[in-house]
Amino acid sequence: KPKVNPIKNNNSASKVPVPKVKKDLPEKIVVPQVISMSENEIELYEELRKKTKDKYGPSAPLVAIGKLRQFCAHPSIIKEMLNQNFILETEKYLRLTEILEEIVSEKQKAIVFTCYNAMSDLLNQHIPEKFGIPCGQINGKTPVGKRQNIVDDFSEISGSALLVLNPRAAGAGINITAANHVIHYNLEWNPAVEDQATARTYRLGQSHPVVV
Repeated sequence: KPKVNPIKNNNSASKVPVPKVKKDLPEKIVVPQVISMSENEIELYEELRKKTKDKYGPSAPLVAIGKLRQFCAHPSIIKEMLNQNFILETEKYLRLTEILEEIVSEKQKAIVFTCYNAMSDLLNQHIPEKFGIPCGQINGKTPVGKRQNIVDDFSEISGSALLVLNPRAAGAGINITAANHVIHYNLEWNPAVEDQATARTYRLGQSHPVVV
C-alpha cells in the first residue's frame, strides 16, 4: 500500500482516528485544519463587512454571512474584491497547495470539495499549472450525463490527479475510490453533507487509507 502521511499543520488539532465502518475498509483519518488570515486578509475582510453593513442596513447580517463565507474561500470570487490588489496565495490557498504538494509527491489522487463554482474554476485553472497534474471538475454547470465520464477519466489516470467537486452536484451516487485524499475547502452548514461527500472515496472498493 502507498505510504500516507497525515498532513502536518502547526495550527491544526491532532488527527482524529475514525472507526472503520466495515472490517474490509482501510483506515480513515480526519485531520482538522485551522487557518489564520494574514493581516492584509483581515483588513479586506473587515472592509467587506463594513461595506455590506452600510449598503444593506437591517438585512446586512444575512447578506454578510454569504459574502464573508465566500471571502474565506478566496477573495477573488467576490465581485466587490475584483479591484483589490490581493495575491492568489491567500493563507488558505497556500495551505491547500502545501497539502497537494505532499499528495503529488506520493503520486496519489485527491478530491477537493467546494460549493462555489468560481472557486472550482479558480482551482481548475491554477492547480494544473502549479503541479503539472490533470484536474477535472463537477459542479452544477456540468451536464448530468457527463459526470460519470469525468469520474471514469479521473480514475484511469496513472499517477496524481485532482478532481474538484461541488458536494451537492457530486456528493452522492458517484464512486471515486481512485482518490484517497479528501479536502473540504469550505465547510458546509450541514456536516452530514460533508460526510456524504467523503463517502464518495471511503466505500467498498477503496484499498488505501483515506485522509480527510
